[in-house]
Amino acid sequence: MAAVTLATLRERIAKQCEELKRVHAQYLGALESWSTREAQAQEARTRKAKADAKRQLMVAKIRATDAITSAVADAASRAKSLTEPKIDNPALRVAEYVELGRFRIDGRKADVNDDISMPLIAPLLGHGNIVVTGDNPQAEGFVRAIIATAIEHTEPNQLQLVAYDPSYRTPLAPFSALAQEDQNMVRTVQAASGMGANGLNGIIDECSETLQRVGNILQGAETTLVSYRKKVGMPVEQYTLVTLYDYPGEIREEEHRRLMKLIAEAPRYGISFIIRIADPTKLPEWCSLSEIQTLGTSFDLTHRTPTWNISNTFPIELRTLSATEAAQVAAKVAESAHNLRLPIVDFNEVQPKHDWGMSTANGITFALGREGIANAEITIGDERSQKHNILVTGAVGQGKSNLLKVMIYSMCSRYSPDELELYLLDFKDGVTLAPMAPSRNSPAFLPQARILGLQADQNFGFAVLDYMRKEIERRSRLFKQVDVDNIAKYRAKRPNERMPRIVVIIDEFQMLLKGGNSDLNSEAAAKLEEDVRLGRAYGIHVILASQTITGIQALANSADNLFGQFPIRIGLKNSPEQAQATFVQGNLAAARLHYRGQAIVNYDYGALDSNHTIMVAMAKDDQLNNLQEQWYKRVKDSTTGPMVFDGTKPADLASDLIDLQRDGRLGGRVTRAYLGRPVAVDPNPVSFKIDDGMGRHIAVIGNGVSPNALDDDQDNNMGIGLLEATGLSLAASCVPGSAKFVIIDCLIDRDREFNHVEEWIQAMKDLGHDVEVVKKRDAIRWFDKADQLLMQHRESDPPMYVMVFAIERSGDFDHKPMPLPFETATAPVVPAASSMFPDSGLSVAANNLDLSWDDNISSPSNAPSTNGASSSDLGAGSSDLGFGSSDLGFGSSDLGAGSSDLGAGSSDLGIGSSNLTGSSTNPAGSTNLAGSSNPADTTSSASSSLNSSLNAGMNVYSNEPTPREKLFKLLSTGSMVNIHMFIWWSNATGYETFMQNGLGPTGAFDGKILLYGTHEQAIRIDSPTSAWNGAENRALYKDVEGMTSAAIMIPYQPLNPQQLRDLVKELRDAR
Repeated sequence: MAAVTLATLRERIAKQCEELKRVHAQYLGALESWSTREAQAQEARTRKAKADAKRQLMVAKIRATDAITSAVADAASRAKSLTEPKIDNPALRVAEYVELGRFRIDGRKADVNDDISMPLIAPLLGHGNIVVTGDNPQAEGFVRAIIATAIEHTEPNQLQLVAYDPSYRTPLAPFSALAQEDQNMVRTVQAASGMGANGLNGIIDECSETLQRVGNILQGAETTLVSYRKKVGMPVEQYTLVTLYDYPGEIREEEHRRLMKLIAEAPRYGISFIIRIADPTKLPEWCSLSEIQTLGTSFDLTHRTPTWNISNTFPIELRTLSATEAAQVAAKVAESAHNLRLPIVDFNEVQPKHDWGMSTANGITFALGREGIANAEITIGDERSQKHNILVTGAVGQGKSNLLKVMIYSMCSRYSPDELELYLLDFKDGVTLAPMAPSRNSPAFLPQARILGLQADQNFGFAVLDYMRKEIERRSRLFKQVDVDNIAKYRAKRPNERMPRIVVIIDEFQMLLKGGNSDLNSEAAAKLEEDVRLGRAYGIHVILASQTITGIQALANSADNLFGQFPIRIGLKNSPEQAQATFVQGNLAAARLHYRGQAIVNYDYGALDSNHTIMVAMAKDDQLNNLQEQWYKRVKDSTTGPMVFDGTKPADLASDLIDLQRDGRLGGRVTRAYLGRPVAVDPNPVSFKIDDGMGRHIAVIGNGVSPNALDDDQDNNMGIGLLEATGLSLAASCVPGSAKFVIIDCLIDRDREFNHVEEWIQAMKDLGHDVEVVKKRDAIRWFDKADQLLMQHRESDPPMYVMVFAIERSGDFDHKPMPLPFETATAPVVPAASSMFPDSGLSVAANNLDLSWDDNISSPSNAPSTNGASSSDLGAGSSDLGFGSSDLGFGSSDLGAGSSDLGAGSSDLGIGSSNLTGSSTNPAGSTNLAGSSNPADTTSSASSSLNSSLNAGMNVYSNEPTPREKLFKLLSTGSMVNIHMFIWWSNATGYETFMQNGLGPTGAFDGKILLYGTHEQAIRIDSPTSAWNGAENRALYKDVEGMTSAAIMIPYQPLNPQQLRDLVKELRDAR
């Protein structure tokens, strides 16, 4: 082996060193590269971590911002739910919590870029009070904003505003629009002292009474009025917001103490206070600011930046309103108040299902509606409470009619007709009571109703009061028999005897007391007061209802006597004057009602502490009709319908005659003329008995139509209608052919046509009777022969009924009849012409004389006739004895019956254009008595002979009675031989003149009927005790046989042609 030399060794070592360096360099490079890369990687990881951390921070910040935003939104939503809660019943809307501004949170403290604004909410109505300190425009605007917010978020008419304003700053002036609907909604008092609305003391008293009243309503069931309202589902009581401005003002320490106690308790009873203190540094020692601030949410506006007592951390911005802006809010609220409605309480919901199972022995109970969650019920007639009668008032449109229907049907649902009877009178329009009576559409009626006065008047009111008195007297006799003094004791002793309680309901009762003259009104008031006072012991109770009870003159000196009998008072919404008249002075509860159907029920004569606010049930017509139909079906075979009086409708002759015939009351032993319906509690028509007594005649006196009627409104003439009714009822009562009717028709054509007189006459004939018609121009002739009729008619002859229409138009009753020469006092005889003129040589056959009636004139069938001449008098034609249109020179009148008599007038014997001297101007067509063709050729002997004959005839008839005297004789004795007169004078003066001038016989007319006219005429025609006001659709009637005083009736009116035909058919078919 070659030796390794040092050089070699060195070379090797050098090579190895170089290799080592290379390897070392290689490893060092790799290490450095790794280190660099690792540093870079670390740097990258650091950057990534930083980026991740930053990203996470951003996310966290975003999430925190979102959470804050969500919390703010949630807080705003919660705030809105407090200030504007969603409720099912808008009527319950109330400003429990009010938003009064905003408070700010610094966003930087929450790492939020923007400041956070949150609503500033304060509890108010039902929960708290608000205290404001400061005397500057901001404080005034803030108080206005609080009030405006309260009314804006409370249902209209549910919040009344009251202010104590000692400094006369008029804080409520911008809200005066609310008082247009009700002046009590906005009230301001300036003085600390004073009663009622005149001072703060009165307000404190009023609020204290409200606390007591509402506390009684809550009865511990609910803690606040707000929660109670929500529970019952309707407004109960009202809220009140009292603003004490510039407190304490003139208030004394004692009043302050009372206020502090009241304010602390008031909110939960619906009364909240705003206390505004102008300068807290000037408060009296006894008035502590800190004490006041504890009563509610407190705001300090004495500094530039306002603060509140909830937190000093957050700055606040308060809402303020100018007076104009506040007024705009009030106007909007006032406008919306007009269309408000309360929830309806259904009638069926408050009526227990007693099904006539209750007894009235110990009183009458009925439900009105709801008082909170309980039924509002009233009991009258019980021994314990001794509350027997009820007074009801309410303005127009406030639900009085509905209230009365609820009362009536509630009673009827509990008590059968054997337990309860109702006398119901409506002095208004009768609409409320009409469905309770049978009608053409339905026979059903209210079984408990015994009297229904639809559109009653004072006369019918008198009749009902008299009927009540008779019932009181009847019950008094029964009670004395068993030695008891009231109905409860009587029924206890006679449990099986029928003795129902009676409830008399009179709607618009003031019309009963102001329908006539002052004497009648006072008499009505006295009767009503006495019946009410006496009736309670006998189970007769009265409910009076009216829109107004002030200004009734008849009660000027006796209102307390009457209303003192009415302990229970019910007031619907009304004016302050009527509210206090209903209750007592200062009780304005009814005036502060705001919903139709709300009512104040007071059980203690209107005392302030006895008010109960109720919601009257709604009585729907279909519900009531269904109930009435069910009740009617149960009793229709055992109970008669009520006596129904409708003061506006004419009496129904056709219906009455058919009913009378069906009941067997037409004909028979007693014949009656039916005249109308009584204004009385009497189901029977007014009738006049026909018998053979003296004076059994009827005089109808007065204009048959209203003095205010137009010329074209002359139908339904009551005078004509009364005579037509008399004729029809007598014709229907008599066997066909057994009576004779004489119709003396002096009507003008218009009255005859409008009142269907011709059709009526035909109906009389269709009923099978002899009808003689005497026209106007023959009326006096008929009366002139009345004496002959009286002599010829015997008592055994068929009755004769004479009906005279408008007798004053028949002619001159005082003209003594002038006979012809050939007439005797007993019967007219026509002699031969030669005997008339024996010296004239004149021979005239009787048939040459025109002795016949005009073809258009009806002839009395009983007039005698001689020598073939008709039954008329000589000279009754259009051209008789050749004397043209005047008969023997007497104008249009005939001998003895005209407007001119012998020796008087424009054409008398020997004087005028047509005389017996044969003037050349003798009318054409006349015949000269001398028989000469030459008018100038007259015979003086003929004229002399005729004059002598006429003078002789006058001597024979010089004592002949006038038609008036003959009529009086017929009236005096005619009824004794079955001749009955029914005469209509179309004016009272004509009747009085006719009877006085002729010195008419005493008792000529047993029956008298006065139409229209005056009280004075009634006194003269009837008696000094007559009470009459000439009312529409009424007549004053008296029959001296059986009537001590006159009575009011509704007379029958003329039937139209169709009614006449239907009536005749019904009567004939029923025979």
